[in-house]
Amino acid sequence: MTRSHRMALRIAAWFCVALLAFLALVPGDFQIRTPAPGLLEHVVAYLGTAILFALSYPDMRYRIAALLIAYGGVLEAMQSFSPGRHPTELDASASALGVILGISLGAILVTRPQQEPGASDGGERTY
Repeated sequence: MTRSHRMALRIAAWFCVALLAFLALVPGDFQIRTPAPGLLEHVVAYLGTAILFALSYPDMRYRIAALLIAYGGVLEAMQSFSPGRHPTELDASASALGVILGISLGAILVTRPQQEPGASDGGERTY
């Protein structure tokens, strides 16, 4: 991965951190919802963020996983102070599951062998 690609992934990952905070703490009347169940929203949001972090900081996966899980828990607890919102352990658990899945998928993507663009596998195909 080139340096510019890694920088773009880092910017996207940190943008997701800010977006997670906004979406978690916006008052209930202004909450943005999708048709998906809330738990699935948590899993997907944290999965995507974790993948971006795992790809952009490949040597820090375990630290990132711990910090993102803690961040999700803190954001969930802070909902106590946001009008119309309430924290739940189930939501925090869904966020943690998303982090674990995202870091795992990111690790798989980072460790798989990279093939040069336009290169073939060199093998003859028989049909």
